Amino acid sequence: VSKHSPAARVSMMLRYLAGAHVCDIADTHDLYDDSVYRIVYDAMECLCRCISLPRILDPTELQRAGVSFQAKPASAEFPGLIGAIDGLYISIVPPARNAAQYVSYKGGHSLNLQAVCDAKARFTWFSMHSPGGTHDGLAFRLSNLCTAMREGKMPPECFIVGDAAYSSCAAQLLTPYNVKKAKLPIEEDAFNFFQSSHRVVIERAFGLLVGRCVHTPFSSRSPPPQLTELGARATRRWGILWRPLQSPKAATQRLIVESIIRLHNLCQEAHAELTVSAEARMAEQQQHAEWGLKAAAWRREWRQRQGGGGGA
Repeated sequence: VSKHSPAARVSMMLRYLAGAHVCDIADTHDLYDDSVYRIVYDAMECLCRCISLPRILDPTELQRAGVSFQAKPASAEFPGLIGAIDGLYISIVPPARNAAQYVSYKGGHSLNLQAVCDAKARFTWFSMHSPGGTHDGLAFRLSNLCTAMREGKMPPECFIVGDAAYSSCAAQLLTPYNVKKAKLPIEEDAFNFFQSSHRVVIERAFGLLVGRCVHTPFSSRSPPPQLTELGARATRRWGILWRPLQSPKAATQRLIVESIIRLHNLCQEAHAELTVSAEARMAEQQQHAEWGLKAAAWRREWRQRQGGGGGA
């Protein structure tokens, strides 16, 4: 494959987003570092033009998102739910100007990514215009989605759910009741329970986006078989988010995150998650157990032979 072929360009882009260092990619394809950057950024721009991002306020998308939530358990308690919102800190190198504004409460410089996803962990909207020091509620208030909701551009029967950070942001953004009260009434406590059960999908989407965990059959962190659709065997994807984005340009940082989000949606829509059925998982565990028993029997036999030889 030619080093300038479309397949090679896509390969370089995916390796870059997966966390590979540019020098390694350059050595593999016999290119200079600057050439790799140019090819990767051109490929990401082409990707963003070719793979469309859902428009959360589009009637077709509203119906699709609503159907995805209605298929979940306890959906009758929240008719009209079309998304869950939360924020994620994208780590960056310290900017040259106003660096203090980018320091989040977790420490380190970052950008505040606001995103909404549907019940299938598919992102339907995102905004990344606020520095890491911005509160989630304020970052959402400054977004185009909040403006559209306040202007009545979202159908009145539709709404999204978020955590307490989004209180009073918009009438169609449902947040939990104050849990700091001594004791919540049973109705409010029940509301918080069901609201949280629907809100957790955005946490799952972020986990799939930046997850590092690789599960093994004997790991204590291995998920139960019914959770394998979340990526049970492996959730390694976009390793570039595991360290600060090195580009100091805001436009490039947004391009990287937008490319990852579009690829994430492509994986979700194509059911590209590595899933393992309950039967296959049990068969694999049984096979490992059989291998362990055989190895233990072989060790016992070997020790017996060694002991017998020594006694002779």
